[in-house]
Amino acid sequence: VVKAAEGKADSVKTALDTYRTNQVAIYSAYDPTVAGILEDGRVVAHGDYVVLVLGSSADVYSAVDTAIDEAFK
Repeated sequence: VVKAAEGKADSVKTALDTYRTNQVAIYSAYDPTVAGILEDGRVVAHGDYVVLVLGSSADVYSAVDTAIDEAFK
């Protein structure tokens, strides 16, 4: 979780997406399982907060999305 400076959440989101994409490229050759987790990951922004979400399986994301939405109400 990152609290961006006011109005900078999009920049932080882009940076975290780039980081995640770069990690996918690194792990694709090294550990395909980790690469898959990174590839399925997402970056979610709520106001000035940005969250990098990585889960061990795709079915985790629904619960994580709900928790993030609840946290930022």
